[in-house]
Amino acid sequence: MSILLASSLDAPTLKSYPALTDDERNAKTSHLSVLIHEEERKRESYRIENLRRRHNWLPFIVELLKAYATQGIFVPAAVVAKEAEKKRETDKKRKRI
Repeated sequence: MSILLASSLDAPTLKSYPALTDDERNAKTSHLSVLIHEEERKRESYRIENLRRRHNWLPFIVELLKAYATQGIFVPAAVVAKEAEKKRETDKKRKRI
């Protein structure tokens, strides 16, 4: 196994590039700045999309409610939930007094 040294590679070096004028350097810098900004914006949109996918429970909840409705569980569960809510409200009112 041989180790390749930087001098043995055919990669361009700084000496192989001609010197840039100030205008060329400014143009290249502004172009690269635009590219960097676009990449940052793209990464931010990816981050937001990943967060949305990770925490998007709405489709799951809709399917769960549909399954409950088809199995006849939805109405009794809703009645139990309403009773529990009323009990919590009365408990809160008692604590305030």
